[in-house]
Amino acid sequence: MKPNDIKIFKNRTARKIREGRLREALADIRAMSDSAMIREVNPDIDRIEENYRYMLDYVAAGVEDPGRGAVYDSLVTDSLGIVDRLTRKADMAENPALYYSTARTLTTRGAESIASLTADYKAELLRLDTDFESIADPGRTRRAEDLLNSLFDRIWVSHPLSAADAEAIASFTAPGSTMPRHARGLVISAVTLGMLEFYDRRRLGLLIGAYTGTDADIDARALVGVAASMYRYRNRPVPRDIANRLASMKETAGWQRHFACTAIEFMRAFDTRRITEKMQNEVIPTLMKIDPELQAKLQSGDFDAQSLAEGMNPEWEEAIAGSDIGRSLKELSDIQAEGGDIMMSSFRHMKQFHFFHRLGNWFLPFHDTHSAVASVDDLEGSLGSLLRMLPVLCDSDKYSLVLAAATMPAAQREAALGAMKMQAEQARQTMTEMEKASGDNVMRNAINKYVQNLYRFFEIHNRRSEFFPLFGEAPDMMQVPSLASGFDDEELVAAVAEFYFRHKFWREAAAAFRMLDGMSMPDARRSQQWGYALECAGDVPGAISRYEEAELLDGGSQWTLRRLASALRRDGHPDRAARYYARLSDMLPDDPAIALNMGYALIEAGKPEDAKKQFHKAAYLTPDSLKPLRGLAWTRFLTHEFDRAKESYDKIIALGASAEDYLNAGHTARALGNIREAINYYRLYAYSEATDPDRLEKALRADDRQLREAGIDTSSMMLIVEAVKYAD
Repeated sequence: MKPNDIKIFKNRTARKIREGRLREALADIRAMSDSAMIREVNPDIDRIEENYRYMLDYVAAGVEDPGRGAVYDSLVTDSLGIVDRLTRKADMAENPALYYSTARTLTTRGAESIASLTADYKAELLRLDTDFESIADPGRTRRAEDLLNSLFDRIWVSHPLSAADAEAIASFTAPGSTMPRHARGLVISAVTLGMLEFYDRRRLGLLIGAYTGTDADIDARALVGVAASMYRYRNRPVPRDIANRLASMKETAGWQRHFACTAIEFMRAFDTRRITEKMQNEVIPTLMKIDPELQAKLQSGDFDAQSLAEGMNPEWEEAIAGSDIGRSLKELSDIQAEGGDIMMSSFRHMKQFHFFHRLGNWFLPFHDTHSAVASVDDLEGSLGSLLRMLPVLCDSDKYSLVLAAATMPAAQREAALGAMKMQAEQARQTMTEMEKASGDNVMRNAINKYVQNLYRFFEIHNRRSEFFPLFGEAPDMMQVPSLASGFDDEELVAAVAEFYFRHKFWREAAAAFRMLDGMSMPDARRSQQWGYALECAGDVPGAISRYEEAELLDGGSQWTLRRLASALRRDGHPDRAARYYARLSDMLPDDPAIALNMGYALIEAGKPEDAKKQFHKAAYLTPDSLKPLRGLAWTRFLTHEFDRAKESYDKIIALGASAEDYLNAGHTARALGNIREAINYYRLYAYSEATDPDRLEKALRADDRQLREAGIDTSSMMLIVEAVKYAD
């Protein structure tokens, strides 16, 4: 069976299950198992069909069953699980993806298992503990590293995990385990990566169980793994046993704060793409035009927001401070200060080392005893120790720096080490102060760096298209019901909403404000922000409701009235918009923008005489602006003052016309009976946008009513359009 056919089967059958056509889906599943000769799933299909028939009989008999929903969800989950098993087995034959090629390779190692690998790894650690002869050998740990990588691969591609597999993993990652922290962290990442490939209740249970609230590094990986998994399968019913375990997880002290942090960090990572583009397209090109010395530094990749700011030449520093580039540098510095990832562009090209050919090394927690570090660190362990202390780098970036250092001459490496010592000491002091201020900062930094690590993998790995696109869209954890249910800390929800709003995740911010609205008293500022987020997300009617709510709460602030009037115009309520502009005009009688907007609202409301007064007012307040003159010219056309309208358009065209000015001047010329002049203006309008050959026809159709009201015969519209085309 071809990979594409397998994919079609999976998508079609899963859709039927989610649409409630379970009987039809089960028939397709049985047909697939028979045609592919994967009959080990048949007993499970029989069980699901039997239970489903019983359920349907009870429904037909009118029997009340309060547990029916949970039973049905269980049948759906089990059916989707069989679809996963069938498609995985069918793909195993020839699918070239890394997951399947790794799984095929591991099937040749018949005696190897998760349990045997964990036992071998433990034995190797014991051997190292008693091996004092090779203590100075940088490669002494390579066998342990190979075993750990093999364990990662085995856990990643095993599906479904057996009870023995789950027991071995749970024992390995347990808080009381004697396994090194880096090994426990890597195993949790392997569980997560496999879960993102195929749903597995045992995997999810392992991730939930690994979050204990006692070890920030392990807890961060477990919590992020749970969040990523629940996001991946957010449309799949949550089995009762998993729901119960999630409920227990949420009882852990600090869970709400940690979940809020996780939600923010996923969205912050998604924002990395924008930050990277800003660095590459705005900041770096501009700075490279300024100073050759700085250009060389940028090309070497040796920079961050702080070092860029510190590297400014005093001769042009003052000029930059108030410029766009100065503002960009400040923005990037602020982003870095609050945990944003501005290092992606620097480290993207540093993931080509052979070290990253092993999948597990993308997720390996940094530890200075790793052979890749020890073989380079000829400075008495200083390099590894310094990198371990740097909280601003994620694990894979630390390994990247080590590997890059290996390509440097020793003298240059020592000079770089000296520069790093200062940064590491400053970072260590900062982290110590943060830890004293709040223990949550340690967990926050751990989550931040692990999510950055995941982002590196899902965005840079050369076979990333084969993996679930975790950051393919904004991963809003707040909209995953199984995670957000019970999240009721008003202060934390407000913090998440503010973060989304500040970073312009409008749809997500609106959803967070809605959530916050259900747990706190009405607030004018929140209603304003909520409305603005909805408006930016394209929900104008929703924005109007929120602005109206804000108006009631704040008595009608200038900002609220402006947004409300503008939204009403966009939503086709110009009469109401004009009334709000009138209120604003009373507050700010000398504001020309209000007069202009009120004038256009009145035009749309069919009141051109009233609109004319507003344009006269705006023209008086801003005599050098063309904007009031444009409005005045159009109202003169609408009120059949064609000669005066022509005078206005002649003046506008002499001063600098827009495409719309040519169109309206053409209308005016037609109303005065000057068809030749009209065609000339229409031609200027039509060719102002060369990519749309039907531009003029669309505009004439849109203005048909106004043209007819002006006494213009519009039946010859296409003749006018054709005449314009042949006017050249």
